[in-house]
Amino acid sequence: MSKKNDEKGWVNVDEEKKTGSGERSTFEVNGEKYTPYAVSKTYRFPVWLKAGVAKWWFPGMVFYFIFFGIGAIVNQDLLALVLGLAVGLVTDIFLNHYFRDFSSTNHDYRKFIIFGRKRSFFTLPVNLVVYVVLSFLSAFMINVVIHLLKVANPDEFMFALGGLLYATFMLAFDLIIVFIRNMITKLVLKIKAKKSKDVESVEILEENSSETENN
Repeated sequence: MSKKNDEKGWVNVDEEKKTGSGERSTFEVNGEKYTPYAVSKTYRFPVWLKAGVAKWWFPGMVFYFIFFGIGAIVNQDLLALVLGLAVGLVTDIFLNHYFRDFSSTNHDYRKFIIFGRKRSFFTLPVNLVVYVVLSFLSAFMINVVIHLLKVANPDEFMFALGGLLYATFMLAFDLIIVFIRNMITKLVLKIKAKKSKDVESVEILEENSSETENN
């Protein structure tokens, strides 16, 4: 267990399973038994599923709050801008914060963060820009869907399904960027690992050659 998790009083369930440690102590309150830090049912769900649901729910929640507030009095471009800023703000302050804090060795939510695995001064402005771009892309895709379905009344359609579509497209674009970023990261790490192995091989060859010359 890491020092950070130990200070929080968390139990590293994966390490506990590997070591085969005994059962945790329980206590009883009003006839009900409780186990401190017991594993919840959601723990067994894959990380990608829990991260995906969270990244889908937050844009949907923001959409309904803002769309039902100002959606009828602003044009589409301004609405997309406001939605993007709000989603970026909520993602940076809340969602990414939880992704960092709840990450562990085997449950790394940080790989689902577009920008700002480590909190810094630049994470907020960059996330605002990124999610504004994704918001405009999502708004464009919603217009495409409306056009393809030949919706007679777009306003009623948006009130009924706008939030679901917006959240879905935001999630899709978000995961595409995350996938590309993770692939680039893996490629860079492989290149660095290969270079380090090549350096080690050269050093070994140099040592062997020097030993041969001495003999």
